Amino acid sequence: MRRILYLLVMLLIFVNSCSEDDLTVLSNRIALKELIIENNQIKLEWNRPHIKNFDFYRIYRTTEPITNFDNYYYNGSIAQITDIDETVYYDNLTLEENVYYTIVATSSTSEPIISNCQKLENSDQVIFDDSPYDVVFYPEGNKLFLFMGTKIYSVDYELMEIADSIVLSSDENYGSLGNFNNKDELYVSCSNGYLRIFDVNTLIETANIYIGGNIKSTVCDDNNILYIKTYENWDGNLYSYNRSTLNQIDKYSGWYDYNGRIKHLKNSNRIIEITSSISPDDLIYYDHDDNGFFMTANNDNYHSDHPLNHEIFECFPEGNFFITDKAGAIYNQNLGYVNQLGGSYSLYEHFCIDDFIYAASSEKKEIWKFSKMYHTSVQNYPTLYYPKFIYKDGNQLIIIGYDYYDSYSSSYGNIKYTIEKINLN
Repeated sequence: MRRILYLLVMLLIFVNSCSEDDLTVLSNRIALKELIIENNQIKLEWNRPHIKNFDFYRIYRTTEPITNFDNYYYNGSIAQITDIDETVYYDNLTLEENVYYTIVATSSTSEPIISNCQKLENSDQVIFDDSPYDVVFYPEGNKLFLFMGTKIYSVDYELMEIADSIVLSSDENYGSLGNFNNKDELYVSCSNGYLRIFDVNTLIETANIYIGGNIKSTVCDDNNILYIKTYENWDGNLYSYNRSTLNQIDKYSGWYDYNGRIKHLKNSNRIIEITSSISPDDLIYYDHDDNGFFMTANNDNYHSDHPLNHEIFECFPEGNFFITDKAGAIYNQNLGYVNQLGGSYSLYEHFCIDDFIYAASSEKKEIWKFSKMYHTSVQNYPTLYYPKFIYKDGNQLIIIGYDYYDSYSSSYGNIKYTIEKINLN
């Protein structure tokens, strides 16, 4: 009798001294721990259960807690683990508003053991369901303007919240910034032939110009002259307009009758265009005088010898070079091909340039920093999400990234986008 009492006392002491995980093992359950982010992924960790004839762990990611496991038994798991001692799993971050994880241990001879659910909280994220067609960066106001179809979002990346939004009557194309009467402006190129001008702080429309056709892109030079690229029915034109009077100054009607995207090189009277309506892509420059009258134009002699892409197209702040395409092809202001970032097998989504070149890796969670002079890599920065657009403000990289989940999978929805910030060392 004394021996039995002694054993009961020892068992009571043991149970009282057990951690929660130890108790779940005693009760033959799986306790999924609180989710944490580690190595830019979601870490799932649970205890090893007691189960005879273990088959495998099934890992479930759902948009609501699992209440009836029978509905998920034969499908829906995102991974399977056959080693019972392997109790850690890393999953890519998702931007779904509600995401629940559940671990299930299955057996060929007994009922499955189902864990508790753990929820991934995304309530503090700015989440978009669609990819921005273009983004205009406005560091003076800590803002990003995201162009999405007929809607423009103004996002405050310091507060990490949507500051404002507007809906247009037509699709917008590329946007740009300028200044008139000491006020910063947002220029929006619209598919219905209008150039619309908005106050960057209020998104109130202050002026518009009807040019006709489909306006692809607009830029403003240091003399407050607007240059507008239009295209309709195989007829491409480049116009110059006086911002003050909103009147046309000139129209280029040379040989380069293409659709494309234009950029204005700083500290010069030169516009660069990468075409988008012909194959192979063409590279063109247009020179104008200080009053907005076109003087001459010329195109490159390569015609597909080197990479070009009007969708990925950024100028160096000095105005002496520009970079384009996923390959990171660098050209000088005279359209001469210079080099390619990172070798012939590196691919990038976007670039920003100051004292260095920052390149967003394509389909990888990283941003590369390159020397502007030698075009060699200096450092790389891991990201939580796959970067689509990157910008630099002081000692921070401002990133629009996506979770890159397979849009064909019914278990976790379509690709979503958010804002991420990285402090640079």
